[in-house]
Amino acid sequence: MTKSARIFFSDYGTFGWGVSSPDLPSLVGGASSRDEFSDDAVFDLARAAGLDDGGSVQIYAQMVFECDDQVVVVRACEDYFIGDRARHVVEVRNHVSSDPELRAYAPPSSLGDLVFVAALPGDSIRSVIESLEVGEPTTVAVERAGDLEYLPFVRHQGFGESQFLTERGLTQDSTVDALFATFDEDGTDLSKVDRDRELVVV
Repeated sequence: MTKSARIFFSDYGTFGWGVSSPDLPSLVGGASSRDEFSDDAVFDLARAAGLDDGGSVQIYAQMVFECDDQVVVVRACEDYFIGDRARHVVEVRNHVSSDPELRAYAPPSSLGDLVFVAALPGDSIRSVIESLEVGEPTTVAVERAGDLEYLPFVRHQGFGESQFLTERGLTQDSTVDALFATFDEDGTDLSKVDRDRELVVV
């Protein structure tokens, strides 16, 4: 049995919504609208798929679409700040759709998909890591000083802090903004994507 699970609600546009969980592989479902997934229905699905009766879930919403025959996923955590996150999801989608350099900059997953996470500057690095799959590159997007900035992350397989973070005097409890700011010190403009990407191991 699983004590906690991430649940992804995927908006496929005219194709409806899907629900899945990397922690509960047998949890698979779909509906024509998100409203059909009540809280009780989600927990019933999760428990049927192996979640402990007293277990907890973290919900993520993600927009899934195709661009130049490539699947793009833009994900955000559903929490108190979902309004701000949803706005950034739309901004990232629009940027990805209109900018081939951004699509070339973002590293593809093992399935060939481009996966983005819309984060807020005050989010902890840990909270972003929790939405990632080990070894799968994901491009984190955050708005800083009015511009969207991008940085590819990959979740390391070990325990504790990654070498990348410790070398910069950071921990997983540091903010996303603090991590992005270390690149400011190097003179790197993370709002520019026509450059060599650096894969950040967190």
